[in-house]
Amino acid sequence: MNTQDWGSLKIATAVKMMYDKTVANDAQEMFSADELRKLESYHEYDGHKFPRDPCLRVYKLMALVHKTRAQTVSELSFLIDKAMEAHEGT
Repeated sequence: MNTQDWGSLKIATAVKMMYDKTVANDAQEMFSADELRKLESYHEYDGHKFPRDPCLRVYKLMALVHKTRAQTVSELSFLIDKAMEAHEGT
């Protein structure tokens, strides 16, 4: 599976899917059918190379980073708009 162009949220979701099959329903828009099949087969594999708890902690942190970044971009855009308005008003 080529993950080179995946963003942080997609990687985090893939990590979570390896241990939590319920995520697959929410991730259908994010992954191709082939990617979903591979991730689901990993979920059923007993010889996981990565421990569950640290992987789920990584998922939570990556999801938080994604959310924080989105909020920061929105706030920055708002501040830039206000600065442009103030500059045009002078």
